[in-house]
Amino acid sequence: MGIIRLVLAVVVFQVIGFVWYGPLFGKWWRRIVGASLEGVSSGEEKARHARMIPTYLLNLLASLVFILGYVVVVHTSFLPPLAVTIVVYFSFILPLLAQNALWSGKPRTYTWRMFLIQAGYQLLAIAVVWILFK
Repeated sequence: MGIIRLVLAVVVFQVIGFVWYGPLFGKWWRRIVGASLEGVSSGEEKARHARMIPTYLLNLLASLVFILGYVVVVHTSFLPPLAVTIVVYFSFILPLLAQNALWSGKPRTYTWRMFLIQAGYQLLAIAVVWILFK
């Protein structure tokens, strides 16, 4: 049962990312990072597809760490798992995303949009995975 949940968590991360950085915020995101869908050469398209494998592996790692953390928290912590998830989000994920945005070299309006898009995606993905393991 554990491996099925792990694979499901990875798929959830991928699907949420596809929707988040596609139909929902894709235009803004491409504008911020300077990407375009028009005039993409076959080499660029292959490079994009090649980045999907490391992305999938990173999502697998994130899901595995989340599951292991969840198991540890359930068995050793006095805090409920949701509280620990919130603490991890606000103490690790959010500051790292803020630093990435601040040092991106983009104009301030783009910096905050980039931060909000990334932070929203991470919060939603973690919340959905947490609900799956609740």
